[in-house]
Amino acid sequence: MIKTVVPKLHNVTEFQVNKHLTYTGFIDQKLKVNVTGNRLKIPKGDLKNWFFDNPFYDFKRGSTQEAIMKLEDCLELPMGDAEVNRIDIGPTLSMQYDAKLYFRHLGYAKGYKRLDMDNGIIYKGRIDSMAIYHKQNQLEETGRNLPDDKKGRNHLRAETRVSKNISDYYSQKVVASDLYHEEFYMKAIDQ
Repeated sequence: MIKTVVPKLHNVTEFQVNKHLTYTGFIDQKLKVNVTGNRLKIPKGDLKNWFFDNPFYDFKRGSTQEAIMKLEDCLELPMGDAEVNRIDIGPTLSMQYDAKLYFRHLGYAKGYKRLDMDNGIIYKGRIDSMAIYHKQNQLEETGRNLPDDKKGRNHLRAETRVSKNISDYYSQKVVASDLYHEEFYMKAIDQ
């Protein structure tokens, strides 16, 4: 895998971890990729922001499939079979008032610890969390501009994040191709 993937990455660095040679690099400066032996991991970046220039586009089943296929083409690997270790799912809401006004009115959720952040609120649970944050602030922090058609409104992102025991949460092992299969996609949205 090292000979196949590493030449396709940009800004590659090499380092040793527990006697294993690891390479880290980027795809299009948006997705960080780690390669060790025959294992590949994408620890930083997300498929939606890599695939779309506009972070407000909806990432539906069809675009999810296109993104995974583009990743397969970039890396020349069967990424549809890759194990998924984190899923963030939820809408971006266009609101009339500043995000902080809404944050004040959000209470506590049973089974979740509320964590107030500068840019929003995270409700942290045992295997999932819910994040509500100001989308414009996130864009500014990453040096991106708000698209012209989104100016004049306040945008909140409300998402559920599953990053522990995904197979228990969804009652199945989740691979990348599941993200665009209708049955799983609907199950993920409904949960």
